[in-house]
Amino acid sequence: MVAPAGRLARVRRGERLTAAAWNDLIAAVLGPRGAAAEQGARRAPQLALAEIDSIDGDYLVCRLVGAAIGGVVALRPPLLRNPIGGWTRGGITYTYGGAQARTADNGAATEPQEITPSYLAGDLLVIGGPVFGGLLPAASEPPTTPTVWMDLNVDGRQWAATA
Repeated sequence: MVAPAGRLARVRRGERLTAAAWNDLIAAVLGPRGAAAEQGARRAPQLALAEIDSIDGDYLVCRLVGAAIGGVVALRPPLLRNPIGGWTRGGITYTYGGAQARTADNGAATEPQEITPSYLAGDLLVIGGPVFGGLLPAASEPPTTPTVWMDLNVDGRQWAATA
């Protein structure tokens, strides 16, 4: 996967991405200033690779891979969050019982559900940011941090019935 200077190497279908290839991609997207530059300033969206340190409700506290920056807050995608008091969508009422568990009730039957694959400390995420405006949860603001990111859910996490 070696490419001429200043160019990214092409990845072929089925080929595994190495850490070096991820770092090249992140450097190409973030540019020479990197993710740490001007954390609080509004700027064009960027991508980063982050490792989960802890799961705090709808927020994932991460550290950026390849940088000594910890305490980065990444929101879970909107449909994977737990709104306070639950919500109804498409005639199904969802009641949340933990950061990664809920119950779906259509009026005739209930179904326990969990996020799968679950979020675990040490998981790698591709995050995008900064996030502004209507993407923040209505119930509360995130922990104090100059920039909030969002998990782009490239692992395809979703709610699924538990047996």
